[in-house]
Amino acid sequence: MLNFGVINPPKLFTMSGLVNLFKKHGTLMNTKKGRILFGVDDSPTKIYLIKSGTIKIYRYTEDGKEVMLHIHGPNELITISPIFKEMDHVAYAESLIETDLYWIPLPQFKDLVKESPSILIEIGKALADNWDEVEDKIEAFVTHDSLGRLAYVILKLVNKYGIKNRNKSKLPFPLTHQELANLTGMFRETISISMQELKKAKIISIDKHYVIIENKDKLENAARSGKRFIS
Repeated sequence: MLNFGVINPPKLFTMSGLVNLFKKHGTLMNTKKGRILFGVDDSPTKIYLIKSGTIKIYRYTEDGKEVMLHIHGPNELITISPIFKEMDHVAYAESLIETDLYWIPLPQFKDLVKESPSILIEIGKALADNWDEVEDKIEAFVTHDSLGRLAYVILKLVNKYGIKNRNKSKLPFPLTHQELANLTGMFRETISISMQELKKAKIISIDKHYVIIENKDKLENAARSGKRFIS
């Protein structure tokens, strides 16, 4: 049986200054799976940074369909906009699994940032990475078929948060077919078919809703070429 370790911090850049700021000045809190930290139209009062676990950011369409916008993991800010704009929250934040977070009251955080301008550079890098992800996602969703879109999303998640063991990787949080549909903008039935195709091609396997990457090279090819790669 493979022993998958703890979740790795995102493989982007080290936000050491920001992390240390939260360790020094923040309050540590624990949230169980399904805990909603804030919702649409709530006034922002705190800035959160994840220590361990996973938070999903989502909205609802007018007809009540959930659209998952982001998944955030260790050493990531949950939301950045309130730091720079006087605005209410425009999405929901909910823990996908049991999660530990630091929080600092928003006014105090703004004062701390003024005292440490280098923190703004780290936040700017986080914004730039978020924007790059959005651009890549839009391009993938416009140009890829359903299987390619699903493979792309799984690949991006495993690159950021995957737990490695030998030649396999595992997402450290469970995702149902409906949640994958919410992430990709596809129907749950389409996700079910595409997941079966990826499993049949021995690209992934599933263990109690946890996605295990059996062959990352093949996953990368599927993310580029979609159904053409496995047909």
